[in-house]
Amino acid sequence: MRNVFLLAYAAASVLSAFSATFEIGENDFLLDGKPFVVRCGEVHYARIPRDYWQHRLRMLRAMGCNAVGCYMFWNFHERERGVFKWDGRADVAEFCRMAQKEGLWVILRPGPYSCAEWEGGGAPWWLMSDDTANGAKPISMRSSDPRWVVPATNWLHAVGRQLAGLQATRGGPILMVQVENEYGLHGSDVAYMRTLRQAVIDAGFEVPLYACNPPRVMQNGFIPELFQTANFGAEPEQRFEIVRKYQPKGPLMCAEYYPAWFDTWGQAHHYAKSDREFFGPIDWMFDHRVSFSLYMAHGGTSFGGWVGCRNPFIPNVTSYDFEAPINENGRANPSYAKYRARAMRHLNEGETIPDPPADIPTKAYGSVAMSRVASVDSLVKSEREMERPQFMEKLGQGFGLVSYERMLAPEEGGLLNVDELHDFGYVFLDGKRIGVLDRRHRGIRPRIYRSKENRPRLLQIVVEAMGRINSSSGMEDRKGMSGRVRLD
Repeated sequence: MRNVFLLAYAAASVLSAFSATFEIGENDFLLDGKPFVVRCGEVHYARIPRDYWQHRLRMLRAMGCNAVGCYMFWNFHERERGVFKWDGRADVAEFCRMAQKEGLWVILRPGPYSCAEWEGGGAPWWLMSDDTANGAKPISMRSSDPRWVVPATNWLHAVGRQLAGLQATRGGPILMVQVENEYGLHGSDVAYMRTLRQAVIDAGFEVPLYACNPPRVMQNGFIPELFQTANFGAEPEQRFEIVRKYQPKGPLMCAEYYPAWFDTWGQAHHYAKSDREFFGPIDWMFDHRVSFSLYMAHGGTSFGGWVGCRNPFIPNVTSYDFEAPINENGRANPSYAKYRARAMRHLNEGETIPDPPADIPTKAYGSVAMSRVASVDSLVKSEREMERPQFMEKLGQGFGLVSYERMLAPEEGGLLNVDELHDFGYVFLDGKRIGVLDRRHRGIRPRIYRSKENRPRLLQIVVEAMGRINSSSGMEDRKGMSGRVRLD
């Protein structure tokens, strides 16, 4: 463990409240040689309109946080293999610079796996586009499979080209960088974790690197070269007792502390915890000078089809409000002031907390009339013939709709059975909808009757992709249809 705790990292002064050095000491994080407790709050730039970034960061700083947790979603940036997007809402460098201007450090979390109830956990869909070519086995994500490791390494190197210059060592706000994410819930491949750690180093990152896990699975994939942090929502004392078995020295840190939870289709909304449940662990961590990050401090919205799914398949909702202290539209929930009051009593030496910014004005839009519609047929971009249906990734498509069609002979009929359908299939016969197939309910099978007019008919199944599974297992979640389609 010696190589973890005795390395110092020089950091240029950003604001008067920021120190010049950062290191992981025997008992504390140290800024400029003085004990420093990280009070972090998770905020995802991809889930916030860029025009609101500054407001959300100011809200976070005024709440009493001195750092922002920053997940990066690989698939949000590399939407095509080798083609990276760094502008608009994907301009993570500007988000980090903006955080710095507001007096916040950045805890960077570049993956390659993120989870975060995001489409595929951040894994790009194109990883599955050709993984079974020539009889090869399907790709194994989050493993030493070269089809995962090579593009993941390329991704981390691309992150370095964008952000290595913004590390604390070079005058920027990035204080720590996470390697992978909750890998202990997925596997135990130590070689894989060391490969990713080296990829982050080769990308130019020299600040401390860390891993996060629920303590009960910390032993899976554990490597002592990474600083170990814990994720939990209750009982911090018991959780950190487990951490100390693997990391006897150094400061304690909770990388994700949960004020509530996310919502999924068809299930009740997750309300915020009671004050006792929410603030009891926070008070314990404040009193014991434990660093932690609220997940989420502000959740935002999963725009544009970027929302993920649970496993087994249950789609998440686009709102990622999370009952966080800063709600979805940027206003303070009741827990905001309660957290701020506690943070004011536990400031590091020389720290101050600014006043909260004014709310962004809102207005009612009134009635919005739907003026245009488009048929599915008019949206078709390309066609191809195949013996059996194939998932959309094989067709070179990552999102949206795929229409599978076949002419039925007059005598053909029966219950419709599809081997694999992900996620919803709208069944049409000669343009009339006759049923819906649902991945969650495999027993639903529309009946197609033989033609009374003794003529052929067009069977059309329009499949809608609802977002790929983002949890630890099941990420190889292909969309569309595959296998056999049968009538009885």
